[in-house]
Amino acid sequence: FDGESWSNDNHDNSETSAFVEVFGGTALAVCHADHCLDLESSMRRPSDLDARFYISSDCFDSCRAIVEDYLHLKYIQTVSSSKTLLDKLLPPSMIRYIYFQKQAVVGEAFSLLSIGDSSTGYNVDLEFSLIGNGVRKYFDEGNACVIPLTLEQLAGLGPVCAVSQTGDISSMMDLHFRKELVVRNPEEVVNGLTLYVHALCDKGQSPADAQSEDFYGKAFCQAFVAKCQLVDAGQ
Repeated sequence: FDGESWSNDNHDNSETSAFVEVFGGTALAVCHADHCLDLESSMRRPSDLDARFYISSDCFDSCRAIVEDYLHLKYIQTVSSSKTLLDKLLPPSMIRYIYFQKQAVVGEAFSLLSIGDSSTGYNVDLEFSLIGNGVRKYFDEGNACVIPLTLEQLAGLGPVCAVSQTGDISSMMDLHFRKELVVRNPEEVVNGLTLYVHALCDKGQSPADAQSEDFYGKAFCQAFVAKCQLVDAGQ
């Protein structure tokens, strides 16, 4: 890991420069492994794969079809011998019945596809965003790390590095172990109030001091009220 800060501005926003960001628990687990940390004792093994694809096409249905085709292929490869031939010949859309799915499309620039296995609790959360239509706002940017992947890196060409959102990897890991929550520009975070509660109650993270806690709370509440006012105004 090079320890550099990461910004989507590092990428050329042309129509040909598609790339992916892997984030969340998976990216954090890679950081732990790279630092030779004991994954089992230091953190919970990630149950989700979180990734955002920046693409040049707005055909989100095609993105969903590609994901379903792949899951269908893996299912057929692992299906037991007790399954009938009819089971094996079911179309890729059968994945919608084997796993639970949620899909949301926001305008013509963003789509979210979440696929999960209720029997194991594992989820795949995939975001698709058009290149040049804004960047992802990570909630806990001080604590978060991201693995940016170009198409060449996805093909196995070139080194792959996890990078910190706002500082070097060592500082980010220190924040993680202290469970200290750092939020950059909280007024810009979409749904920040809910995410703040999730960080405090479910992840056991907390701001460094009472002043930061008060600042975050006010900023998220004000942003929530402002968003509600825009919705009421039909914007």
